[in-house]
Amino acid sequence: PVFWIGLLLIWILSLQFRWLPPSGYEGGDLRYLILPALTLGLRSVALITRITRAALVDIDSSEFLRTARAKGLAPIAIYGKHALKNAALPILTVIGLDLGSYLSGSVLTEKVFGWPGIGMLTVDAIMARDTALINACVVFMAGIFVLVNLGIDLLYGVFDPRVRRSS
Repeated sequence: PVFWIGLLLIWILSLQFRWLPPSGYEGGDLRYLILPALTLGLRSVALITRITRAALVDIDSSEFLRTARAKGLAPIAIYGKHALKNAALPILTVIGLDLGSYLSGSVLTEKVFGWPGIGMLTVDAIMARDTALINACVVFMAGIFVLVNLGIDLLYGVFDPRVRRSS
């Protein structure tokens, strides 16, 4: 779907409406970032939305939300301040895994939009059988994946006081 979404976005936003440049990158113009970012981001919107809804439905009958409703808080305050903070752990987990997969899933996006990146570098190294470069790319991607998930694990303590107390 990433390849198809990228081509569809180029066709609609670049060729039909002429709002954004179709590919490449020139200097510091941020308009060139919009289409690749949309292409990568739209891939995970449905999954994150589904996980968010499931987490909110799971805690909707909790006592602290019933108390907040009984106090007369507005629904936006109930869900924005109380419910989302308590439902954040599964959402953060999915976002962390998704951020790590953007490295490997960006090959098609790089190809569609004509961007040089780590994904295309890895594919080119595989085609050239350059084992040193393949190893370097894999170690780099694994390191980024580990750092992102470490950051997500540290964020658990911000959103859930039980995690802070257990350590």
